[in-house]
Amino acid sequence: NPVPYVPQPVTIGVVVAAGSVIGELTGYSTGVGGRAVIGNSRIGRILVTLMRRHGTLTVFCVAAVPNPLIDVGGIAAGVAGMSMRRFMTVMLIGKTINYITVAYIVSSGIQSLQQLLGA
Repeated sequence: NPVPYVPQPVTIGVVVAAGSVIGELTGYSTGVGGRAVIGNSRIGRILVTLMRRHGTLTVFCVAAVPNPLIDVGGIAAGVAGMSMRRFMTVMLIGKTINYITVAYIVSSGIQSLQQLLGA
């Protein structure tokens, strides 16, 4: 039997992105709290320079593409002093794009699988 109800990929993407952004606050908070320690290291100075020059774009790119460096982006944003409002807004936009894309890929895979199995 076909799956009786599969939510729309856009709805799934937005809800998952909102939860993910809340989870990213741990990295951001780590950056804000560890600003003195992280900001004085060599890598910390490079990240701060990058975030101060291209912070919004960097956070967006890190959020919009599935990658393991998302926590580094949050920490760097916190160390660089990006406002929480800006961080959360840019992160939400990037994560929403990311998760809607993933939801559409999964949705099309489920439909293809149902057709393959003759359901």
